[in-house]
Amino acid sequence: MPSSHFFASSLVLCLLLSSINAFTTPSPTSLGTTTATAGVKQSVTSLNIFNKGRSSSASSSLLPKPDPENSERFIAPQAYDKKELFPIYMSLLRNGPVPFLKRLTSSDSYEQEIFKYQFDQKETDLEEAQANTDAFIASPDVYLENKLKESKGEREVYKYATPMPQDRVVLSIAWGLTSSGLITWAVGKIVYK
Repeated sequence: MPSSHFFASSLVLCLLLSSINAFTTPSPTSLGTTTATAGVKQSVTSLNIFNKGRSSSASSSLLPKPDPENSERFIAPQAYDKKELFPIYMSLLRNGPVPFLKRLTSSDSYEQEIFKYQFDQKETDLEEAQANTDAFIASPDVYLENKLKESKGEREVYKYATPMPQDRVVLSIAWGLTSSGLITWAVGKIVYK
């Protein structure tokens, strides 16, 4: 019987990993190789590749400012209202469980990452900054590879905040419910045997 428990545990792990990948943002370059970022300690913006074509005169009231008391924090823009962030379920639909869980468990850290992106990239559109932050949290290596290719002109600039196609929403929900149901069933079989 130990082999059946091993098989069931392996099945649960595979389903869990595949459900995470089912929600990640698709990339036109996802069939190619990804850039390894292991051992490289750089922030998203330290590559300075995202400012291509951006105006440096963004309205200061729409951008966060560094906190003078804490260099790792940012002060929200004057026009910022927490209600302007897109709903939490959109983080799940667009980029999967990783940004969704980060937003649920540490919302302050999540907001600070959005502010950091806005500040570094001079991005005045809060929704675009949030969508880029979610994409980075979900898969940093793919996100950085795509941004690098955009800066080199090898790929068109992708707007992460564009509305999702309805068929992708339906497929994401169906896949999430199916994989969650299978995981729950497998765990139930193991626990209540």
